Amino acid sequence: MSDPSAPHRIRLRGPWLRWSGTLANVQQAVRVTVPEPSPAAAPEANPSGTDAVPIFYRRAFNRPSGLTAATQLQLVLREVPELSAVYLNEVSLPFATTGPGHYRIPLHHCLAGGNRVDLQFAAAAPSSRRLSGDIWLEIHEPDAAK
Repeated sequence: MSDPSAPHRIRLRGPWLRWSGTLANVQQAVRVTVPEPSPAAAPEANPSGTDAVPIFYRRAFNRPSGLTAATQLQLVLREVPELSAVYLNEVSLPFATTGPGHYRIPLHHCLAGGNRVDLQFAAAAPSSRRLSGDIWLEIHEPDAAK
């Protein structure tokens, strides 16, 4: 039997949009599934003309059902490149690392019915322009015994 205090996870595999350069370059985005399995799936074009440019990923998702005011919702990233910025519905969110390539971003305070998350990763050389880690929403329900 599963532990009722364990968080519920919703994997955010796809579809994601990925592009490089600036946030405004979204029209150059390609559709991907995360984790991306192969370096061959990395963006080929480099609109800035340099070897290392920021990489952006965007995904839409709906508000999970059944959330209450006491529910904690986090975006969790594991084994990903260095994160530079996170936006939820065009609002910049603070984030902190929980270890190399690991991040937890609280979302419960700014969630809408329909949401869009934009992730910006630090400038990357062409060989590392892919997201090979996992991303999911993690729902923590308040402890019913308290």
